[in-house]
Order: sequence, then C-alpha cells, then structure tokens
Amino acid sequence: MTPLVELKNISLSFGGVRAVDNVSLDLYPGEVVGLLGHNGAGKSTLIKILAGAYQMDEGEIWIEGKKASIHSPRDARRHNIETIYQTLALADNLDAPSNLFLGRELTNKFGLVDDARMEAETRKIMARLNPNFKKISEPVSALSGGQRQSVAIARAVYFNAKILIMDEPTAALGVHESKMVADLIKELKAQGLGIFLISHDTRDMLELCEALLVDDAENIIAESVAPLQVSRPHDGWVEQDPRDWFTACADAIAGLGVDLAAVQGIGLSGHMHGATLLDGAGTPLRPCMLWNDTRAAAQAAAMDADPLWRAVTGNIVFPGFTAPKVEWVRDHEPDIFARIAKVLLPKDALRFWLTGDAVSEMSDAAGTSWLDTGARDWSDALLERSGLTRAQMPSLVEGSQVSGHLSGSIAAQLDLPAGIPVAGGGGDNAASAIGMGVVKPGQAFVSLGTSGVLFAATPGYAAAPESALHSFCHALPDLWHQMGVILSAKYQHPCI
Repeated sequence: MTPLVELKNISLSFGGVRAVDNVSLDLYPGEVVGLLGHNGAGKSTLIKILAGAYQMDEGEIWIEGKKASIHSPRDARRHNIETIYQTLALADNLDAPSNLFLGRELTNKFGLVDDARMEAETRKIMARLNPNFKKISEPVSALSGGQRQSVAIARAVYFNAKILIMDEPTAALGVHESKMVADLIKELKAQGLGIFLISHDTRDMLELCEALLVDDAENIIAESVAPLQVSRPHDGWVEQDPRDWFTACADAIAGLGVDLAAVQGIGLSGHMHGATLLDGAGTPLRPCMLWNDTRAAAQAAAMDADPLWRAVTGNIVFPGFTAPKVEWVRDHEPDIFARIAKVLLPKDALRFWLTGDAVSEMSDAAGTSWLDTGARDWSDALLERSGLTRAQMPSLVEGSQVSGHLSGSIAAQLDLPAGIPVAGGGGDNAASAIGMGVVKPGQAFVSLGTSGVLFAATPGYAAAPESALHSFCHALPDLWHQMGVILSAKYQHPCI
C-alpha cells in the first residue's frame, strides 16, 4: 500500500536552534499517527511544515507516492491536507453551515449564496460524522466543545481531505466531549482518512509509553512506543492503571527489535505529581491519579492555608501535587488510605516493577508537597499532617545515582541483562534540562509548546512561593531550579 504521506529526513532550524532534526515518518490510509512529546519537542513544528506554515531547510515530502512542493496552506489544501487547530478557527456568531463553507460558499446559478443548499449539505455531512448533532441553525458560540470540534472536522472532511492534522483535539474538553471527539476520529479512520494527532501529554485520549535505546555517544539506536489509555470517570478526574504501565513498558522494549545484550543501564523519566498507592504486597490499591487530576482542589486549598507547607516545601500546594490527592483518598476512600504501604510517583512505580526497590529522586519528590526542598529530604512534620510516615515514602537518591538493579525475573521477561543499574532519573522538565545542558547555575531554557516553561538552574534553594514559581530540586546533586509554567503557550512564539 502506498503511504498517504512520506516525510523524508525533514530538518528545520530557527537561528541556532534545531527545531526538527532529520525526521522521517509515514502515514497510511486508515491510520492515526500520534505525535506526542514534551513542550518544545518539535511536534507542532514538524506538522506545520506539512501544513505549509513553515518551510523546511532539508528533506522531502511525498504525497500518495509523488514528490510534493508545499510552500503555503493553499498548497497543502491542493494535496487534500486539512488542519484543525486547537482554536478551531470558527466564527462564533455564525451557524454551522456558514462556518463549514466560510470563504468557500456555495452559490446558485445567479451567483448568490445558496443558504438552503449549504444547510442541506451540512446536515448530510453531520449525519455521516455525528448523527446526534441537531443544532444546525444555532450560532456555534452556543455549542459544546465537542460539537464545535464536529463542525471543524466536518469542514475539513467535506472538502475531500484525505490527510487530517488534529492539534490537541481534546485539550479543553470534558469527559463526554472527549469521548465524542474520540468516536469521530475512529469514524474518520474507518473511512480511510490518515490522521496526524498532535498531543502534549496525558490531557489527550491517548498517551505513549516510549522506550529509547542510546549508545555511549548518545546516538539513538532504536526507539519504540506502546499505547496507553487514560480514564476520565468524572469531570476533573484523570487516571491510569499502573499495571498498564508495566505491560506497555514490556511491549515498547520488545518493539525495539534489536539485540539488548549490550545494554548497560536504564534511565527513567516521566510525568510528575501522580499518586500511585501500593499495599504491603506491592499491588496498586487504585488507579493512579495523574498530574492533571484536579479533584483535590479543596484539600490543596486547606493545606496551602497552613503556613507550614510553603515554609518547608517553598511552593504553593497545587491541586495537581501528590499530597492533596492522597488527602482526597483519606477523606473519600478511607479503607484504601488505611491500607497504603507505599506512595510512589509514576516513574518510581515503574522502577519498583523493574527492581523491586521503592526509590524516588529529588526532582520528582519536590513536586509531592512532602519534601523539605532545601534539605533534600522528606519532611516528617508534613507527612504527619497527612496521616503518613516516612516508612510509607520511597527512599531518596540523586538523579545521577544508581537507584537499584534490574531483577532477574524482569530481565528474563524483557530479554535484558540481569543486574544492570537503573538510574535515579528525573522528572520530565528536569530531565529535559539535562538533555539541553542546563546543568549549571545561571543556565536556563524556555520551552514553548502546548504549555510554556521557563526553567532556570540555581546554585541554592531559592523559594519564592508568593510569585507562584516552582522551587524544586534539580536532578543533579547540590543543584536546584526555579520554574514558571503556563498551560497555554503554543501560539506565543511568533510574538517573541
């Protein structure tokens, strides 16, 4: 089968910054290719090259087996490529038919806009995509988020898109709306469209667990991904079953497709702040509440009202942090709270599976609201306020230290050498900082993607909770960092 899209060795630089470096990938009919990664990873930049918004420095684009020149969005449309941006680009004061045909209105034989025909065509395409959509004549400002997505998707599909680029389609949607969009994507896939699905993290309906194999010169030898599902049983709840992480890790490593006998070590990173609760046998007691789970807003506010929390941790207690989530379990699931033997962060739960050791490291632990950030140690006083003890916490190492060794049983399952070291690792932004060389005081980086991060390494602990800056430990010894974060920054970079 001929791919719909072949991107071959695509590269693009902005000044001295290599935004996209020698990327190749294919998209086939009826396939959804997810582009996931941290802020600034280059996923949106890559797709904007295909959409005609950016011009690549090097590489080739092939569409349905023919080399294509795409220099503008109009060129992309000529190749049946349509893009649905997160903002949707809808006119709120117009109804669905007017939005669907905006700039491409249907006319009658006298050259006048044919409103009746546009409405009929809209009903026809909506019946195909979303039979429950009935608000044809209402302004789109009155529609739900999922219904607005339906209008944007219908506009793309009506004009014979074969290749659809969807930019964070569920980022601002609730549980039911996200399911509606997921169903639409499945329907489009079944109809043979190829879809690039851009995502940032666990806000989207799909998440990827990635295995990356590098050599001693930091060259990538192989990489593999395995799909994971995110559960949203109620508004504001975002969960995953930790056991699915273990399965996905094994699948991703198996998917590398290379001999792993020479592997000398394993590094870990992951999303921060999640609450993984284990019983005395090391079994998860409930699904992990992820970093963007907001159910613990009341518990976080109560903690933050107590001056001790900011004084010890140097940070505001946000609802997404670990401590308020566990406090929510204490309030609403007391039977589970009573059985907690260990509280682990997501990457540390994976470490526990790999090594049998309950260990965390400083950068991730700083996001729990239980760490004495200046002392780089658990705070017994804060744990006591949470009804917990140090015995229920993982031991702590620096990110560059060995945290444990791969157990024999898991090594056999993964076809890896038994006993190889597993590094402490780091939280997502701390690990990104090390990868970019931000390892000395005064060095910093800005990441502008779906969200925006300003990360600056500091020589000492410099708490400033009144500014809403995070003051965390870095993933290297004797180093800290301050970090400012906004959750919507992807359209800011043209202004800088």
